[in-house]
Amino acid sequence: MTLSPLFNLSNELLLEILSSVCAKDICACRRTCRKLNALIDNSLYIQYILRTAQSGVSDPFEPGFSIPERMDSLCQWENAWAVMDLRMPTAHIDAPVSPKHERPVEFSFGRYFVVIREGYGWPAGYSFLDMRDGASLHADTAQWTTIDIDLPNVLVFAFASELDLVVAISAPSPIDPHLTNLKICPMSFSTGKIHPQAAKESLEVSVSGASAYNLSDTEVIGDYILFWVGSPDFSPTNEGTLCSIYLIAWKEGWISELRHSSPGVYGSVLSVLSEDIVLLVRLNEPALELCRLSHIVERKPTLETVCTLSLPSLVSTARMQWATCFGEHPGHALFSRQHPPPSNRHTHPRRHLRSVPENGIISVVMHIHNASGGFRTVDLSVHCRTLLAHAPPHRPMHHVRWEDWGPPCTRILEHRSLTWGSLVGERRATVGRRAATGLSNMPVELTLRDYNPYRVGLALERTGALDQLVELESGTVIRVVTEPSVFPKDDFFRSKLETRMPYVETITTYPGCEGIFMDEDNLLAEDDDRRFFLHCM
Repeated sequence: MTLSPLFNLSNELLLEILSSVCAKDICACRRTCRKLNALIDNSLYIQYILRTAQSGVSDPFEPGFSIPERMDSLCQWENAWAVMDLRMPTAHIDAPVSPKHERPVEFSFGRYFVVIREGYGWPAGYSFLDMRDGASLHADTAQWTTIDIDLPNVLVFAFASELDLVVAISAPSPIDPHLTNLKICPMSFSTGKIHPQAAKESLEVSVSGASAYNLSDTEVIGDYILFWVGSPDFSPTNEGTLCSIYLIAWKEGWISELRHSSPGVYGSVLSVLSEDIVLLVRLNEPALELCRLSHIVERKPTLETVCTLSLPSLVSTARMQWATCFGEHPGHALFSRQHPPPSNRHTHPRRHLRSVPENGIISVVMHIHNASGGFRTVDLSVHCRTLLAHAPPHRPMHHVRWEDWGPPCTRILEHRSLTWGSLVGERRATVGRRAATGLSNMPVELTLRDYNPYRVGLALERTGALDQLVELESGTVIRVVTEPSVFPKDDFFRSKLETRMPYVETITTYPGCEGIFMDEDNLLAEDDDRRFFLHCM
């Protein structure tokens, strides 16, 4: 048999080729012949690439680590999240605002931990702490940088520290209920001054005052800003529903309305899944709506529906009152033709793993009311790649029934969290009281659900049992959940509902915890005195 010319190449060159393809193709090559199989098995570099892919993370291979060190770090990282020993925090951090502070305060977590002051009638600004700077992560030496914004009535901020960008949406005083001009101001994250790459100091969009008051939210995606507002009336039924979506080219200085819909059609938050797919949640005839963002370069952007994925059917007397969806940002580089190289000013040698957004989890929280005045809130988790598979390029608009896509690929659970929780990659964390009682004096529990299939298998090896609670030495309880989550036919759902996506559930008691934030390497718990406890994984 004649050997392929491929085998005339040196092993070093073959490994170089293998390292440039995806993990799925590496596994395919492994099955072709003994030589490639042995080459892959004996290369720690290729094994590391396969392991990161299995764990749903990528490594940009920044300098400072050898391959054996990276493999050891990956194993330690996986074990730290699996055990989740939170008995002793790495550091205590005091927020730069008093717990009795009357101003509205929000938080953003990632490379920088940001404490945000915003709201109509309040002086606006933010303070940030670099989470990669070990010297700044202690209460007595916390190196907060505080930026005060000289803008009235900032309704919402959006942050993109990778671009040194913060976007502030401000309203005039007073807001005209019929028509008001909102200012969109792109500024430098590090200084609060106008961003050097912004085409204009501010751009304006005219909306009804009621729309801005009911809902104003925004997200930065590279060279562009997505901004959306709510219902143009103050009806309680329509409050918090998304009506108009705008695309703002902050480097070029133009704005275009992508979509306008009637009140009560969509939930309050959209999620960007990829460089051209945006997810909306339909409230009437509940469904996930996948929309394609296109024609941006021509300055004639459109947002066209390409697929609707039905959600579980409700009885005729029940209605989805509101819904929200969120997932991990797909990355600013996808949306930027002039994406600057990452700055090395604050590099930290420890953190090198990055979650892969396509492998990540999208969380859809739905609040359902029925005719008797009852309500329930449920949380649907689904992989981003599952949704994207239904929106390939050039496929005509289509509809998929819930029965044909949802049960094996999703997990629907009761949403009992005290807060929205936090999500990174394939992990979703929430904070709540013990489910069996719900009493206010019961211990607060932190629950982490991991939907990564590889880590589900590792947890099964650790516990040796399916669907059974196993207590670890740290006091953390874990279980591998494969049994379906079942909601019976009742006053909410038209038929029995089962979802079966497996996950690992890790539960630990965390007294006094009021909120939680996560990135790939850190977990930050907040107490009711606005103190924060950092746990490095």
